[in-house]
Amino acid sequence: MQELIRLNPSGTFKTGPNLITMGVVDVGKAFNNSKEGPSRARHAFEEGCYLEVISLRLQHAEFWLRMFWVAKNRRGSIFAQNDRRAFGVIIKDAALSGSG
Repeated sequence: MQELIRLNPSGTFKTGPNLITMGVVDVGKAFNNSKEGPSRARHAFEEGCYLEVISLRLQHAEFWLRMFWVAKNRRGSIFAQNDRRAFGVIIKDAALSGSG
């Protein structure tokens, strides 16, 4: 992959942080969950399971928020594998990281 990135014009590929730095323990499972999330949320909605829809969408938002936080924080901080911060705390930390 690095060779493919190197051979293409600058800006062709965007890279995010290593999933391990986001506290992901099982990268394969995280990837599959990410792929399945939208269809699972759609199915839950169609079945009237609205709390499940909210939960699945919140998980998706938290995943991207963690990625943003790791990419933007200037302290080189990462999430520990057992990180249990509440979503609101991650939002606050991300806002502080993005502001300078």
